[in-house]
Amino acid sequence: MSTYVLRYFPIKARAEVARLLLLASGDKFADVMPDWPAEKENQPLGQLPVLIETLEDGTEFELSDSVAIEKYLARKSGLLVKTGSMDTAREDQLRSQINDVIDMHYAYMFAPEGSHE
Repeated sequence: MSTYVLRYFPIKARAEVARLLLLASGDKFADVMPDWPAEKENQPLGQLPVLIETLEDGTEFELSDSVAIEKYLARKSGLLVKTGSMDTAREDQLRSQINDVIDMHYAYMFAPEGSHE
């Protein structure tokens, strides 16, 4: 069985769906919070989250980008639809809508003071 390391900041944001997928699957994983920005250059694409999977034979697979990580974990757990391209497109649409909501949340959280009215 594989084990995982999920690198991200100590907040509930872009890695949260990956955390939930790992918890739901029962896979063993460690949450690692890199020293940021000192370790930025050591991350693929210079960003977080990063998923590192260690296979039984010791081989490591590293993946960056929250949506790519989510789809990978969901596919491994058998949670993605298998009924054709239209259903897959709907699945992608729903995931994109989640990103839209997250982006609006960030825009609200980090908007200049007094602009929330």
